[in-house]
Amino acid sequence: MRKLILMCIIALMTFPLLAEGVNEDWDGVTVSIAGGRGFDEMLVAEFPGITFEYADIDQSTGENITMSALVAAGNPPDIYCGFAGRAGMYLVPEYAQPLNIDESVWNQAVLDTYKHGGVLYGLPYALPVQGMAINTDIVDAAGYDIPDGPWTIFDYLEMLDRIKKSDYEGDPTYLYAGSPSADYFWLNWFSAFGIDLFDEGYTRSTFNDTEGGVEAMKFLKHLVDEGYSPAASATNTVNEVLPGFREGKIATTGFRPNWIPDHLAVAIDQGKIDKAFNYIVKPFPVRPGVVWPAPIPGVGTCVLAHKTENPDKAKMLTDIVVFIGGIAQINSSGDILTRSDISLTEEAQAKYDADPVTQGIIAMTAIGGFMDPGYTYEWYGETRECALPILRDLYNGDITPEQAAQEYEDAVNAILEEYAQ
Repeated sequence: MRKLILMCIIALMTFPLLAEGVNEDWDGVTVSIAGGRGFDEMLVAEFPGITFEYADIDQSTGENITMSALVAAGNPPDIYCGFAGRAGMYLVPEYAQPLNIDESVWNQAVLDTYKHGGVLYGLPYALPVQGMAINTDIVDAAGYDIPDGPWTIFDYLEMLDRIKKSDYEGDPTYLYAGSPSADYFWLNWFSAFGIDLFDEGYTRSTFNDTEGGVEAMKFLKHLVDEGYSPAASATNTVNEVLPGFREGKIATTGFRPNWIPDHLAVAIDQGKIDKAFNYIVKPFPVRPGVVWPAPIPGVGTCVLAHKTENPDKAKMLTDIVVFIGGIAQINSSGDILTRSDISLTEEAQAKYDADPVTQGIIAMTAIGGFMDPGYTYEWYGETRECALPILRDLYNGDITPEQAAQEYEDAVNAILEEYAQ
């Protein structure tokens, strides 16, 4: 249904444009951008004759609030900069400008996920890495020795149990199903159980092709049942996770390692903690028999342009997209660059050099690789949202893990089938 609505909006919006061809109403100097306000100074310097107008992206939920409003009002931005998972529904021929660029300087495997029918419709930023962040002050006080190198879900459960039985008053870990934002953290658990989310052509869910699907649901339910994650896990959101970990109220959680130093500084500035605590970040523990480290969800941010029949505007927008796709990475301390012909700024490089925790996770990611939950596909927003009511029912005890695993696969397949029509 969402696909149909979007296509109707786009058809209404683009009909006059296509009918008029190159006579599209454009003043030749104004370019609108949703997101990307932080690039303004560099954009103005690179394109001195262009006037840039910005709409800020509302990231308070996992929904496409800003873009949906702009498109529905018939005022789509010329450029969109945002989370790849929200951009997927616009990385389609009906909306996005095809990009004819030099692909040789880009990570080809990543770039190929931005193509449909062999045509490139967007460019990636750098790829963030993530792992299991652990407050070692809490774990040490609980008397648990974290294994060096590979570890399993049973090691993790023992650690959580020690924390729960200690004097620590916070949460050993923190599951959430209240909103789709930051699903890339809990998706790590699916990977940790050896689950491949889709077949090679993204035509069907393979969640239950192995017993890992049911076992993952059992594990998540166990975390709630044992009190390792709050009783309110069904309605928790990532908005509580970020301050919770930095303030020492959550002992272990999925996190991006290069976020942690800045988060700790915020907690100190706000008076939430007196000083930074000690921590490590390890790849998620795995189910026995699954190779460690498991692939992490390859989420990131991207830039794309709205299609135009005006050749001058098309060239201008392509040039801007390529420029943003490069400059977006030069300050990406701790992220994996997807373009080979650029370098970090001195400040970003110094920050990265001073962060051995992030360096370690990047090294492990080079071994484990990435999984793709379909971020650049138009159906991704729906497939990630469909998990939430199922996880909520699971955490609340309304369905069994077996039912949850099957309902999730069925829901994903129904969405894929709709978009295949």
